[in-house]
Amino acid sequence: MGSKTCIYMLQTIRQLQPCSSLAGLSFPKFTKNYRSKATLPLTSDTRTLRPAFSSVTVPIRCVSHESSLCNQAKNMTSDWVDGPLNDSPAISDGNNVSPLNEEISLKPDELASTPKMVPSSTMIALNKCTTPRDVLNVFLRPSYRKDELFEGVLKLWNTFLALNEKQKLTERDSIVGHPHFHNLTHGILKMAPVMSPEALIRMLYVFVRLQIHQQSKLIQNLLLICQEHLTSFNEVELAILANTLEWLKNDKNVDLITFGLRLMIDMKIEEVNEITPLLTMMKAIGRTAPLRLKLKLENKALQMVDRFNVAQSENLFCVLADIDFYSEHLLNACSDKLINGLDELSYTKIVSLLSCCCELDYSNEKLLTAVGDQILKTICLWKPWQLAMILQYFVHLHFRHVPLLDRYAEIFTNNLNSVKIWDLSEAVKFYSALNHLPEKKTQQFLEAVNASLQAYLNSIPPKKLLYIVYNLYVLGVCPDFAVNKLLQYESILNLKEQSIFTHINLCLMMNKPFLKSHSFCCLKKVPPATTEDFQTSHTDIKNFIKDPDLYHYSLQIANTYYIDFVLALDTQDNKLVPVGDLQTDNLEIADCSENLIRIAVLCCTPNAFALGTLHPLGKLALKIRILKSFGFSVVVVPMHKFVRLTEENRVEYLRTKIFQELLDDQSALEGTTAEQDLEKNPL
Repeated sequence: MGSKTCIYMLQTIRQLQPCSSLAGLSFPKFTKNYRSKATLPLTSDTRTLRPAFSSVTVPIRCVSHESSLCNQAKNMTSDWVDGPLNDSPAISDGNNVSPLNEEISLKPDELASTPKMVPSSTMIALNKCTTPRDVLNVFLRPSYRKDELFEGVLKLWNTFLALNEKQKLTERDSIVGHPHFHNLTHGILKMAPVMSPEALIRMLYVFVRLQIHQQSKLIQNLLLICQEHLTSFNEVELAILANTLEWLKNDKNVDLITFGLRLMIDMKIEEVNEITPLLTMMKAIGRTAPLRLKLKLENKALQMVDRFNVAQSENLFCVLADIDFYSEHLLNACSDKLINGLDELSYTKIVSLLSCCCELDYSNEKLLTAVGDQILKTICLWKPWQLAMILQYFVHLHFRHVPLLDRYAEIFTNNLNSVKIWDLSEAVKFYSALNHLPEKKTQQFLEAVNASLQAYLNSIPPKKLLYIVYNLYVLGVCPDFAVNKLLQYESILNLKEQSIFTHINLCLMMNKPFLKSHSFCCLKKVPPATTEDFQTSHTDIKNFIKDPDLYHYSLQIANTYYIDFVLALDTQDNKLVPVGDLQTDNLEIADCSENLIRIAVLCCTPNAFALGTLHPLGKLALKIRILKSFGFSVVVVPMHKFVRLTEENRVEYLRTKIFQELLDDQSALEGTTAEQDLEKNPL
C-alpha cells in the first residue's frame, strides 16, 4: 500500500471517528496526547499555568442520563463534608447535584483512554486492601500502569473515608510519611501526561482533600496538566474541578485555572440546550464567581424553566445554594413544580431541599405547607428523630405547621420511655421558638416534658439546662426544680449565657411580682433604629400622634427590651394624654388612674411572626408577656404590612389598634387564645 493511500485512509478514519454512524463507531478513539514526551520534568520550581482558552476550544460533552447515580442528601452540619468521591454525573435528572459525595464505582477499564485489560497482581492486591496503609504497601516499586495508579488513588481515598474522625486526623500524617507514598506520587507524576482528563481531575481532588501541601510538586503539576486539558473536560469533570478549587488557597495557578474555567463556561452558555449541562455549568462556576456570570446563567435557566421536571427542580435548589445565589424567579418557578410532585422525592431529598431553603433564606409558605402535609401523610414511615430534623428546618424558616407540631407532640408524649436528653431539648426548642402548644393535649404534653426533665435533671449539662429552662419560660412554664438546679451553675456561665440568664430572671419576676426591683422597671432613652422601614413607621406614628408631649420615643425597659413608643390613654375620654415623667419609679397600673392605661407600641419585622401569619414567635410572645406584667398594654405594628398601606390606611390602622382594640380588650395580634393559654402555668 502506497504512502499516499495510507495518508488518505487515515484522514478518512479521523473524519469518521466523531460521527455517530456505525462506520464511525467501529473505529476506537484514543485520548490525544498533548505532550510531546511521556515524562514530566520533575523540577522543584513551580510553573505558572498557561491560559487554555487561547487554544482551540472543544465543545463540552453532555452527560448521559443512564449513568446517573444517587447522591446522599446534604446536611446542615459539617459532619458529612468528607463524603467519598463519586463517579456519577455532576447533575442528573433524578438525583442531587454534588458529584463528590458518593463512593467511586468506576473501574480503570471503564476509562475512555484505557483499553480493557486482564487484572494485574497489583489490581488484585488493591481489591483486598482495607486501610490506607494496606494500599500504600502495595506500591513497592516506582513504576506502575496508569490504571493501577488511578485505582490505587481511589482505593486510598475510599479506605480513608471509612475511618472515624479521630483516625482521619492521624492517618493523614501517616499517609504522607509512609515510605511507599513516594512510589505512588512518582508514578502519577510520570504517567500524568498520558492519563485521561477524568483520572487527572479525580486524583487531584483526592490529594487536595488529603491535605497534601498546595505548593508541593504533586499538586502544582497536576494543576498544570489539568489546565492544559481544560477545554476537553466534560460537565462532570468541570464540576469536580470547581469543587477542588474551593479547597485550595488563592495563588497564581489557582487564579488562572479558575479564570479559564469561568471564561470557558461563559462562552458556552448560549450553546447549551439541555437542562443537565446547564445545571452542571451553574454548579461549576463556584460561590465566588462574578455576579455578571451568575445572572447570565440565571437568564438561560429562566428560558428553560418550563422544561424542568421535579428532580431537576430540586437539583436547582441545591445548585443555587452551592453557588450562593438567590434567584427568586427561579426558586418560585421550581417551587410550583415541586408542590405537585413531592411524592416523587425521598425523605433524603426533602431534607436536602429544606437545607437549601435555609441556606438561601428562601421561605415559600405554599412549598413548606406541601412538605409538612407530605411528611404528615407518610408519618408512619419516619422515626421521631427524622420528624425532629424536619421541624428543625421549619423553625429556621419561621414556619408553623400546626398539624405536624401537634402530631409530634403526641408522639413525644406516647413514647416518653424512649425520650433522650436530645429529644427533650429539641422538642422544647421547637415549641418555644414557634410559640406553639398542642391545641387539644397541652396538659399531657407539658406533663411529659416535666417528667422527662425531672428524670434527666442531674445528667443535663449546665449549658443545655440553661436553654431548656429559658425555652420553657418562653412557653409560660415555670419549672422551679430546674431553676434551682440552674442557680448552682450560675458562676460558670459565660457572657452570652449570662444574658440568657437575665431573661430568666425577668421571667421569675414576672411570675413572682414581689421580686421586682425598681432598677428593672425603669425606662431609659436609647438610640432609635435606623433602618428604612423603622424610620418610615416611626415617622407615620409621630405624624398620627402629632403632639410630642403625648409620647416617649425609643425606650428600653429592664435594660433588655426595646419599646418604640410609650403612650398613655384615658379610657374614659378615649384620648391620649401626656405621658409624664420618664423616670417614674413604678410602672404598675395600680399606681395610675383607674381610667389611664400605658401603651407600649412595638414595631416588628417579619422575622417576629410565623411565616405568612401575624402569629408572634417565641421571643416576641415572651416580650409581650413581660411588658404586660409591668403594666403595659401592647400594640404591635407589623412593619412589613404597615409600610405597604396608603397614608390614609395607616392612620386608620393606628386609630383602630390604639383606640378600638385596646378599649374592647382585644389582642393586637393573631392567636389571642394561644397567648392567654400561655400566660397560665399548666404545671
